[in-house]
Amino acid sequence: MRGTLQVGNTAGVCPAPGGRYTAGMNHPNEADWMRAAYLEKRDPEKRQFRFYRIIITQTLFGPWALIREWGRIGSPGTVREVWYDSEQEAVAAGEKLMKQKTRRGYVPLSP
Repeated sequence: MRGTLQVGNTAGVCPAPGGRYTAGMNHPNEADWMRAAYLEKRDPEKRQFRFYRIIITQTLFGPWALIREWGRIGSPGTVREVWYDSEQEAVAAGEKLMKQKTRRGYVPLSP
């Protein structure tokens, strides 16, 4: 699905650029509790080779977290986490962020 956050198991997907896994990627029941999207922006003329990862997951204590990771492809990214009271709030924020990034030239890649 292009332009939406997909529910699915990302354990078989390549780890985040830089070879490290982001929060929650090794949970045994990932398909039940995680939504993830990976976007890239490549523009050789402007020397832009960037990635953006969005993960929505439930924390151990109940609230939902929107985890964002971004940076240059092949390098460790910057990670930020925002907590939400409900899954719907987190998904809405993730979809808004996804739309913003696709408007700026990022392309969603399939997991």
